[in-house]
Amino acid sequence: MLGGGVAGVTAAFELSATPELRERYQVTLYTPGWRLGGKGASGRQRDDHDRILEHGLHIWFGCYDNAFSVMQRCYAELGRPASAPLATWEDAFKPADDVVLYERWKDRWIGRQLTFPRKPFGPGQPQLADMIHEAAAWLEREWRALRDEHGEPPRHLLPHWLRDLGADAVEHLFALIARADEGEAGRLLRGFEDWVWEHFVQPRIDDDRVRFWFGTLDLLATSVHGIAADDLLGRGLAAVNDEELGDWLRRHGAREEILESSPILRGLYDGAFAYEDGDKSRPNNAAGKGLQDLIRAVFLYRGAILFKMQAGMGDTVFAPMYEVLRARGVEVAFFHWASRLGLSDDGALVDEIEVIPQVGLRDGTYDPLYDVKGLPCWPSEPLYEQLEDGDRIRASQPDFEHIANPLGRKPRVLRRGKDFDDVVLAIPPDLHREVAGEVVARHKAFASMLDHTHSVMTQAFQLWIDRSLGDPGLDWPYQANSIMSAYVEPLDTYCNMTHLIPREDWPQRDDLLDLAYFVGVIPSKGLDSWDQANAHARRNAIAFLNGDAGGFWPGADDGTGIKHFDWRYLIAPDGAHGEARFEAQYWRANFPAAERYVTTFAGTPQYRLRADESGVANLYLAGDWTKNGLDAGCVEAAVTSGMLCSRAMTGQPTEIAGIGGWLASDAIRPEDELTASAR
Repeated sequence: MLGGGVAGVTAAFELSATPELRERYQVTLYTPGWRLGGKGASGRQRDDHDRILEHGLHIWFGCYDNAFSVMQRCYAELGRPASAPLATWEDAFKPADDVVLYERWKDRWIGRQLTFPRKPFGPGQPQLADMIHEAAAWLEREWRALRDEHGEPPRHLLPHWLRDLGADAVEHLFALIARADEGEAGRLLRGFEDWVWEHFVQPRIDDDRVRFWFGTLDLLATSVHGIAADDLLGRGLAAVNDEELGDWLRRHGAREEILESSPILRGLYDGAFAYEDGDKSRPNNAAGKGLQDLIRAVFLYRGAILFKMQAGMGDTVFAPMYEVLRARGVEVAFFHWASRLGLSDDGALVDEIEVIPQVGLRDGTYDPLYDVKGLPCWPSEPLYEQLEDGDRIRASQPDFEHIANPLGRKPRVLRRGKDFDDVVLAIPPDLHREVAGEVVARHKAFASMLDHTHSVMTQAFQLWIDRSLGDPGLDWPYQANSIMSAYVEPLDTYCNMTHLIPREDWPQRDDLLDLAYFVGVIPSKGLDSWDQANAHARRNAIAFLNGDAGGFWPGADDGTGIKHFDWRYLIAPDGAHGEARFEAQYWRANFPAAERYVTTFAGTPQYRLRADESGVANLYLAGDWTKNGLDAGCVEAAVTSGMLCSRAMTGQPTEIAGIGGWLASDAIRPEDELTASAR
């Protein structure tokens, strides 16, 4: 197993899930550096209150059926005492019901809090009629409120087809929509939209609530009409992945005003980092994939629409997974960089794997976790005391996670039949040309996949603050547990993470009251080194706090009359003043190839490969960059890919959610889909 990110760890988890599989397979997972997690890794800053340092903001959606299934099984098998921190998966993941989306309208930023109801927890069944019914019910409730506030247009302005429905014609219309098939529902919605635009919305276009309601109506009407017109229930959403989502919506009649300002669409693009080279002026999201993301997130969630982890992602996900894998007998070879796959003469098999043992270990093994207030955690740097010549290595601070051989050690070659039989490639695609160059050269489909795989650089920062959200110092106007997105470029997403403070190890103090995470894309043009990218991320964070934080923290101004963030709010050493207090916070640009977010641009999903389509008989693929049903850069896609990889090798697991049907029509072969349906 090459790669210790979500997909690789999930594949190892499934390959060792039963005693029978453990008898059949000996699994060794090779990963560079000192921790598991890949782009989802987090670490504790041991010399600074064991602060949690993340690669960015990691929030789980309630539609992550496979990811939650794995976590439920992992925590059950782990069997922590009830008194232990994060003893169960319910302790580890807590629901969040509120999303704040911002809209830019005529030089104003308007925020809207959307509260989503709780739903029973369990796998979702994608029935379009149920989704239309649910959306129509919300539209009708909002219409009643708007009509009561503004008054309904005179009855003589109703079109004949709507007037014929009698008194309360609009309410009757929504009742018809709820019972109609998708084709008729699309026609009814579009007809109503045209009328309500002319006689109700257009005269009130500057009313924020009216405009948001109509934008939602336009998005629903266009989507339902387009799904019916393109026969996507029969052909599958993947049939329109060659189009960009905005172009597809435009082709099916979406209004330009909505396409330009819709906070729902902006939130969708921002959540998927769907911008070429991180440039916000170049949005790109495959239409079928974008529709699927929206449908899954809004309609198919279970429990809550979002869940927040109750510690760092490393502590909540990868430490429990590691402990379970170790107990099963899976070997995790830390500090091993896979540098080359060597093929047989005919290119049919992986014959050898070159790996670089990056360090020597004092006791021959590496124990990667340490205790923080009773919780096993990953450190943010190696446990140097376990390394040979650890003090000297600590002094030079080598980058084991992104540099293959920083200490110049001799590679080791693994041989087929002696050291391995099968190989799982679970490393990011931006590294494949180097590691799997022979596969690229010999197998056209693999090379074509890489040619059509794109990634984007992201940036993030974290703030520790001495004010709470409701204090006059911040004045956050929304529910404290909410997640904000679709805000100003390029740092468009913010989340309050104050619940993590007790998981860190601060001395008893009364002034640490808030923890804030921010994330967004970073335009990569002109950034040629990680130092340069990190410096750019720092400047972006400073500019954002000085210029834009007041849009959602209206009390954070320093009171000088000039728009500046009040740096005194940040927890920092007493001798630091002004912007220097930001130095005690945490920021990063995810510049290295292994850290970049894999996107799904129009015209690219059809080139993705399934787990068993590498072209090499004993080489399997796992990662969010594979064909997995979601084809998106997220935890659920990576987990699903790891499960599909295990199933391709062993037939297990038999139950994998979200890989068949019209939402994910090309995730598995038709014969596999029939088999899955029979099960």
